[in-house]
Amino acid sequence: MHGKPPRGKPFDICEPTIRFALRAMSFMIRLIDQAA
Repeated sequence: MHGKPPRGKPFDICEPTIRFALRAMSFMIRLIDQAA
């Protein structure tokens, strides 16, 4: 968090975490959609 991430793949390490978060978010949205 000192500045800009290095050029290349700044999200290389946390990419699985981001993918999991996106999947969980879409799952929650689907649940809320069904409950509404």
